[in-house]
Amino acid sequence: MYYLEGNSSTAFQQTLENLENKVKASKSIVVFNADGTLDIVKPNNDDATGNLYQSTANLWHHRLGRVPFSKLRHILGIPSININKGDSSICVSCPLAKFTHLPYTRIEHSCKVPFGLIHMDIWRLYRVCTHGQCRYVLSIVDDCTRATRTYLLKYKSQALATLQLFCNYVVNHFQHTVKIVRSDNALEFDTHECQLFFTNHGIIHQTSCVDRPQQNGRVERKHRHLLEMLRALRFHASLPLRFWGDCVLTVTYIINRLPSFVLQGKTPFEKLLLKVPDYHHMKVFGCLAFASNPARSTDKFLPRGLPCVFLGYPSSHKKGTSC
Repeated sequence: MYYLEGNSSTAFQQTLENLENKVKASKSIVVFNADGTLDIVKPNNDDATGNLYQSTANLWHHRLGRVPFSKLRHILGIPSININKGDSSICVSCPLAKFTHLPYTRIEHSCKVPFGLIHMDIWRLYRVCTHGQCRYVLSIVDDCTRATRTYLLKYKSQALATLQLFCNYVVNHFQHTVKIVRSDNALEFDTHECQLFFTNHGIIHQTSCVDRPQQNGRVERKHRHLLEMLRALRFHASLPLRFWGDCVLTVTYIINRLPSFVLQGKTPFEKLLLKVPDYHHMKVFGCLAFASNPARSTDKFLPRGLPCVFLGYPSSHKKGTSC
């Protein structure tokens, strides 16, 4: 809204008539500015006359709502116009309004040395804690063997300590060192302590761009594989949500023993340890199991076994199964 204070209606009418005559004489238009001033602008001759046959491709591109130039040449209602290669680069509004992510090409290159390149990511905070009060999962995928390790975390700040334990485990058991770590832009991997650890051990830390999970696609696809199998196991076992951590560890154990077309039909276990995995000890997740009575009572009439639910396989430092 614009106000003309201090002027009478007669003076305002005279000012308006003078402005109208001036605009008609110059074939111009009036532009109202935000500060209350007026500008008289003379438009392009082609746009003022509306002559169809003198219009350019760029002008019709603007008239028709930024229609793509590929469609513009097929519109029959306008005359044939020459579309130059540089016309599409003139419009600034198109990339602002229509910009989308560029397509990603799948890269088949992989590291030739085990643990020379690892991909890692942390699952987002889950609303239900495990029975061990964990809410996060750190996933680490070896680029060479596709071997996967998952760690249950209570806090995101435990990611660095867990990564250090993993690097020490690789050196001690496989005589390899981690050379490149690839992750997303998560803040837990961008701390001063984390960068100091990478620098002291000669590790290159590669990060993906913001909102570009495709650049860390191998661990993201592994997440999808884990979640698909995790849901299937939990639904079949009809377990409460607090046992989702056991599902994660069991699924990781199984996936490392499944053949992969990326490894030409071999399993990550075979690719890493150079031997075929044993399957005879594997059980159905969530099945009924019986454990020996831990009370060790001398009463001869007490049950010798307790019914329980099979919850997965032991870690590398423990024998038996989880129930």
